[in-house]
Amino acid sequence: MALSDDSTQIALQSWTFLKQGYDRFTISRRLKLPQELIDDILERFREYVVLESGRMLQSYRVLDCERIEDLVRHWWPIADWLQPGLNPGRRNIRR
Repeated sequence: MALSDDSTQIALQSWTFLKQGYDRFTISRRLKLPQELIDDILERFREYVVLESGRMLQSYRVLDCERIEDLVRHWWPIADWLQPGLNPGRRNIRR
Protein backbone atom coordinates (compact mmCIF):
# COMPACT_ATOMS: atom_id res chain seq x y z
CA MET A 1 0.00 0.00 0.00
CA ALA A 2 1.81 3.12 -1.24
CA LEU A 3 1.60 6.41 0.60
CA SER A 4 1.15 9.75 -1.13
CA ASP A 5 4.01 12.23 -0.95
CA ASP A 6 2.20 14.29 1.71
CA SER A 7 1.43 11.19 3.77
CA THR A 8 5.04 10.05 3.47
CA GLN A 9 6.28 13.41 4.77
CA ILE A 10 3.83 13.30 7.69
CA ALA A 11 4.81 9.69 8.42
CA LEU A 12 8.53 10.53 8.42
CA GLN A 13 8.00 13.54 10.69
CA SER A 14 5.81 11.49 13.02
CA TRP A 15 8.30 8.62 13.05
CA THR A 16 11.09 11.05 13.94
CA PHE A 17 9.01 12.41 16.82
CA LEU A 18 8.23 8.86 17.99
CA LYS A 19 11.95 7.99 18.01
CA GLN A 20 12.57 11.12 20.08
CA GLY A 21 10.12 9.82 22.67
CA TYR A 22 7.01 11.87 21.89
CA ASP A 23 3.61 10.18 22.12
CA ARG A 24 1.04 10.25 19.30
CA PHE A 25 -1.05 12.91 21.01
CA THR A 26 1.89 15.32 21.28
CA ILE A 27 2.84 14.60 17.68
CA SER A 28 -0.70 15.42 16.60
CA ARG A 29 -0.55 18.76 18.41
CA ARG A 30 2.94 19.60 17.08
CA LEU A 31 1.97 18.85 13.48
CA LYS A 32 -1.46 20.48 13.97
CA LEU A 33 -3.22 17.47 12.46
CA PRO A 34 -6.11 15.34 13.76
CA GLN A 35 -5.11 12.40 15.96
CA GLU A 36 -6.98 9.94 13.71
CA LEU A 37 -4.99 11.09 10.68
CA ILE A 38 -1.67 10.63 12.49
CA ASP A 39 -2.73 7.17 13.68
CA ASP A 40 -3.88 6.16 10.20
CA ILE A 41 -0.73 7.41 8.49
CA LEU A 42 1.55 5.75 11.04
CA GLU A 43 -0.30 2.45 10.67
CA ARG A 44 -0.04 2.58 6.87
CA PHE A 45 3.63 3.57 7.18
CA ARG A 46 4.33 0.58 9.43
CA GLU A 47 2.58 -1.77 6.97
CA TYR A 48 4.56 -0.26 4.08
CA VAL A 49 7.88 -0.61 5.92
CA VAL A 50 7.13 -4.25 6.79
CA LEU A 51 6.21 -5.12 3.18
CA GLU A 52 9.19 -3.31 1.68
CA SER A 53 11.55 -4.86 4.22
CA GLY A 54 10.25 -8.32 3.31
CA ARG A 55 10.72 -7.62 -0.39
CA MET A 56 14.23 -6.33 0.20
CA LEU A 57 15.20 -9.35 2.31
CA GLN A 58 13.78 -11.71 -0.34
CA SER A 59 15.75 -10.02 -3.12
CA TYR A 60 18.98 -10.19 -1.10
CA ARG A 61 18.31 -13.85 -0.29
CA VAL A 62 17.95 -14.60 -3.99
CA LEU A 63 21.12 -12.66 -4.78
CA ASP A 64 23.02 -14.49 -2.02
CA CYS A 65 21.83 -17.88 -3.30
CA GLU A 66 22.87 -16.99 -6.84
CA ARG A 67 26.25 -15.75 -5.63
CA ILE A 68 26.84 -18.91 -3.59
CA GLU A 69 25.81 -21.10 -6.53
CA ASP A 70 28.25 -19.22 -8.78
CA LEU A 71 31.06 -19.66 -6.25
CA VAL A 72 30.34 -23.37 -5.85
CA ARG A 73 30.14 -23.83 -9.62
CA HIS A 74 33.52 -22.13 -10.00
CA TRP A 75 35.44 -23.62 -7.07
CA TRP A 76 33.94 -27.11 -6.68
CA PRO A 77 35.90 -28.72 -9.51
CA ILE A 78 39.13 -27.24 -8.15
CA ALA A 79 38.42 -28.26 -4.56
CA ASP A 80 37.32 -31.70 -5.69
CA TRP A 81 40.48 -32.17 -7.75
CA LEU A 82 42.78 -31.02 -4.91
CA GLN A 83 41.34 -33.36 -2.28
CA PRO A 84 43.97 -35.81 -0.97
CA GLY A 85 43.42 -39.33 -2.14
CA LEU A 86 41.71 -38.40 -5.37
CA ASN A 87 43.07 -39.25 -8.78
CA PRO A 88 43.61 -35.93 -10.59
CA GLY A 89 42.50 -37.48 -13.85
CA ARG A 90 39.34 -39.10 -12.50
CA ARG A 91 36.97 -37.08 -10.39
CA ASN A 92 35.50 -38.46 -7.14
CA ILE A 93 37.22 -41.83 -7.39
CA ARG A 94 39.40 -42.58 -4.36
CA ARG A 95 42.59 -44.56 -4.73
